Amino acid sequence: MTESHLLPGHVWGPEHTKIDVTHSVSRIDMYEYGGLTKATNIRLLHLNPGSINPNHLHGTMYEYSQADAPQYECLSYVWGTGDKAASIRIGKDARIIAITESLHRVLLSLRHVSKERVLWVD
Repeated sequence: MTESHLLPGHVWGPEHTKIDVTHSVSRIDMYEYGGLTKATNIRLLHLNPGSINPNHLHGTMYEYSQADAPQYECLSYVWGTGDKAASIRIGKDARIIAITESLHRVLLSLRHVSKERVLWVD
C-alpha cells in the first residue's frame, strides 16, 4: 500500500471560472530530488514550451557544474514556502512538485510557446 497525500489545486470550469479542488496524490507520483552532488553545482529547470494546455506546466531538472551549465535565466523566488496550491510536472514520468500559485503564474508567463526555457529558480 502506498502512502498518499492531498495536493490542493484547481481546475477551470465553464466560462473559465476557477474551481478549487483537492486531489489525492500517491507518494510515488511526487518528484523527489536529493542534494547536489557537489556544493558548487547548480540545478536548472528546463521549462517545456506550451500552448495546448495553457495552465499545465512540465519541465525537466538537471544538475550542472557551473562551468558546464547551458545559458540560463535567473528567477529569484522561493519554491518551498507559502500555500502550495499548484504544481509542475517534472521529467519523462511527469512526477509532481507542489509549488505556490504565484510561482505557477510566473512560470506560465515566462514559458515560451515553441521553445524550451532554461531557468535557475532560487
